[in-house]
Amino acid sequence: MHVEPQTPTQIILSPKDRRAVAEQLERILASPLFKQSKRYSPFLRYVVEKTLAGEADTLKERTLGVEIFGRAPDYDSSNDPVVRVTAGEVRRRIAQYYHDSEHDRELRIELSPGSYVPEFRPTQQVAPLLPIETSLPPPTTVRSRYIVHWIVVGVVAALAILGILLHSPTQRPGMVDAWWQPAFRSTSPILFSVGTIQPGAVFSTVLTQESHSTSDTDTVEGDLVHSDHIGLVDAIALETFASLFSAQKHSFRTLSSSRTTFDDLRGGPVILVAGLDNLWTLRVTEPLRFHFSVEQGEKIAFIADQQNPANHDWQVDFTSVYSQLTKDYAIIARLHDATSDKPIFVVAGIGRNGTAAAVEYVTTDSTLKGLIDRLPAHWQDKNVEAVIQTRVINGQAGPPILVAVQIW
Repeated sequence: MHVEPQTPTQIILSPKDRRAVAEQLERILASPLFKQSKRYSPFLRYVVEKTLAGEADTLKERTLGVEIFGRAPDYDSSNDPVVRVTAGEVRRRIAQYYHDSEHDRELRIELSPGSYVPEFRPTQQVAPLLPIETSLPPPTTVRSRYIVHWIVVGVVAALAILGILLHSPTQRPGMVDAWWQPAFRSTSPILFSVGTIQPGAVFSTVLTQESHSTSDTDTVEGDLVHSDHIGLVDAIALETFASLFSAQKHSFRTLSSSRTTFDDLRGGPVILVAGLDNLWTLRVTEPLRFHFSVEQGEKIAFIADQQNPANHDWQVDFTSVYSQLTKDYAIIARLHDATSDKPIFVVAGIGRNGTAAAVEYVTTDSTLKGLIDRLPAHWQDKNVEAVIQTRVINGQAGPPILVAVQIW
């Protein structure tokens, strides 16, 4: 069953702030990230203008599919992820826009994961912008105005939180925070170790678990061919995680898997991105119940189950026509590695669609809820591994679906 993202309570903005948001919207849409886009610009304009008009409660996936992308009113949003895919790309482009220090002092327009309702934040302010229009008599001193303003803001904020709780009985907040807590509370920088594409070497990596990094005797041309080629989906995954940890004001660094050493793994929490082309993912998951494997002599990769070795259902045939691919699979894991004595997270697909679905799963409250609801009360002290499935539609990953869980 597909779960519709929750919408927050209506944001109350003064006319002045509505004008400021509208002006900021035009700045963003005029940037190279949005200016030439026929999909992402209309999407962002629509959700912002609807929110400013007080119609945030209409921003549902099906409505957006009909109004923006011309889908039929009864279209199957589970089989057509155009809205979710577009929203994800808009989030990434917004993050890229604000990553430029030139925009540090600008009002922020943000689209949180799991929601189609934008939030508006003043420069360097954590809480969403909630200006209040009130008929209180004007205070006689600057101090009294300051006190009254913050009393009103506090009351409205409390009411807003109460409204969200009352209108979202099935949506427990903080699933993403709970999953990533070992990394968030660490004082060491997070390491993103991402898979590197080696032409023709994916299956040899799985079979031999040998690194294909550049050798000391490689030529410049050889280095260009053999080292540090990162796929677009993996790069997008890095951007998503960078945004997640930046919001927590947590430092991080990125290394290709071919350049990641064991000492790097011991330096702090590690997030292993990608499956078959990430040597460290293969090594970390090899002793686990779920791990990556290949059919001997064939280019068929699958997620093996130690408790059911005959099960090869979670597989991708790499010789099949890509346009005919219908499913992909991924492993997500949250581990305390006894060797490095640090938390390790795995977000790794068999193919790129599996990785994309896994990233969405571990950064969205509504999907993580499905996993966490199946775990025991004290799961935070245990290791967790799960298998994720996604339907592939027109070359794009659909909603991630949980298919198996192991906890120990």
